[in-house]
Amino acid sequence: MGIIVSSVCRVLMGVALMLGVTGKLALADTPVIPFERYFADARGGGQTLKFNDFSGEIGANRIKALLRSGSTLGDRVLLQNGIAVYFPEGYIVSSSMTLNKFRPKGGLQDKAVRSKSDLEPDPNYHLSAQFDRLLGPVCAEVDGPLPGTKLRARRTARGVFSVIRVGPGQFDALSGERSVGYRIVSAVDTPFLGRDPTVAILIDQCTQS
Repeated sequence: MGIIVSSVCRVLMGVALMLGVTGKLALADTPVIPFERYFADARGGGQTLKFNDFSGEIGANRIKALLRSGSTLGDRVLLQNGIAVYFPEGYIVSSSMTLNKFRPKGGLQDKAVRSKSDLEPDPNYHLSAQFDRLLGPVCAEVDGPLPGTKLRARRTARGVFSVIRVGPGQFDALSGERSVGYRIVSAVDTPFLGRDPTVAILIDQCTQS
């Protein structure tokens, strides 16, 4: 595992160097990424990542996996706490996180889950009840593309926008329980929330409210 993480870090630094961004200074007063402070407190302190932080400063012990953005590998990583951060030019511009009542056991990949016995309660699911405090109040809401789904936008006092896709829990069919699942994407610069026209409508409503 240590070898894998070390390799991830070398790739991460290499991508940033190739992009020529190592001379840029991260802004000290940019907001902390949603949920980062909660997880830092839970583990007894340590690094909290902010928007615009240099990706090369992400501690090796914090990286769980490299993620792919389309055909690009190395501009997004999954942290050990389940937060994914995106840094197309070496600096963090957005974060994402998924919350479901259940998650795969023992590090299983989602596609490897075959039955309820492959699932366990997600210990972070309770965070969904703290969105008002962690993500700010709802400032806009529309129906989602599928029946029973919603898209909600929230905004913090520090100017962090979050778009939350709300729908049935990912593993409801296997667990035999009806639950709600959440996919949260957060950014300060709203273009990094996605190119879906509906997202643009939500953000427009938020900025006018």
